[in-house]
Amino acid sequence: MVLKYAQYNYGVDKIVSYDLNQFGKLDFKIISPKVGDFAFVKNVGTTKFENILFIGVPDLNEFGYREIREFTKKALNILSDRSDISHIAMTIHGAGYGLDENEAIISQFAGLFEALQSGRFPEKLQKISIIENNHERLTRLRKVIDRHLDIYKIVKRNGNEWTYSIQLGKLQSVESNIVLEAAKEYETKRHIFVAMPFNDQMSDTFYYGIHTPINNNNFLCERIDNEIFTGDILTKIKTKIETSSAVVADLTQSNPNVYLEVGYAWGIGKPTVLIIKEDEKLKFDVQGQRCLVYKNIKHLEDLLTKEIKGLTDSGVIK
Repeated sequence: MVLKYAQYNYGVDKIVSYDLNQFGKLDFKIISPKVGDFAFVKNVGTTKFENILFIGVPDLNEFGYREIREFTKKALNILSDRSDISHIAMTIHGAGYGLDENEAIISQFAGLFEALQSGRFPEKLQKISIIENNHERLTRLRKVIDRHLDIYKIVKRNGNEWTYSIQLGKLQSVESNIVLEAAKEYETKRHIFVAMPFNDQMSDTFYYGIHTPINNNNFLCERIDNEIFTGDILTKIKTKIETSSAVVADLTQSNPNVYLEVGYAWGIGKPTVLIIKEDEKLKFDVQGQRCLVYKNIKHLEDLLTKEIKGLTDSGVIK
C-alpha cells in the first residue's frame, strides 16, 4: 500500500498510521517522513497489506496536480528494487480537499505511466489498484478514465471494479502518450474558484450543477475544504481567489465563509458569479446584485454553462 504523508495525517494514511501505532506499537516518527523522504515498513497492524510505503510530501496547501504526478511516479521508482512486489495499491489524491478531481486522477495516472515508461518499477509488478470508497466519485471518474485509457483493453468490468490490460510495448508507443499529454494540457488550464458550503447536502450541486459547466467551458474547478486544511486557511483561500479566472459563489444556506470570500473577490476586482437556490433569501449585503436563481441541479447546470460562456466570450472572464 502506498500512502502520502503531507506533514500531517489525513484520511486513509491517518487510519493506517494509527493502526500501525496502536496494534503494532510502531512509533509515529518512523512513518512520518519529511518532504522528499520515505518510510517502507512491514505491516504490523490489522490491515491486509504486506508492506506499506509512506512518502513524505508537502503540506496539502502545496500538493497540487504536478505534485500528485511526481508522487505516483516516485512511488514506483522507490519500489523498483523490490523484486517481491507484484501488486501495488493507492488511493485517489486531490479530490477530497478541493482540487479538480478530473485533473487529479489524470495527473495520478500520468505519474504511473511515466514510471512504467522509464522502466523504474518492480520487476514482477502485475497490478496497480486505485482504491476509492466514494461510489459517486468512482462513477464520475470512471468516465474520465475511460475517455483517456480507451486505447487499452478492458479485461474486466464488474460492478465497482474495472481493469485495464496495459502492455509495456504499447505504453511506450507514440499513440499511448495520450495520458501524459492530457496531464500537461490540464497543467496550463485556468481555474475557477467555487465558494460554497462544503457539506453532503451540497455535494450533488457542486459536482453536477457547478463542476460540470465549469469543466465544459474549459476551466478547472477548484474549492477549499475548511475542515481538511490545517494552519492558515484564509491565506490559502485568498491565493486561490487571486489566481483564479473567476469566482462562482453559491449563497444557498447563507454560509458566512462564502460571503467573506465574495467580499474578498469583489475587493480585488475578480469576476464573480452569484448563484442561489430558489426560495432561499439573500443577505442584505448582496441584495440588488445580479444573482442566478436555480430551481434544481439541471437548471443550475444550464444557467451556469450559458453564464460562463457569455462572460468568457465577452472577455470578462479571461
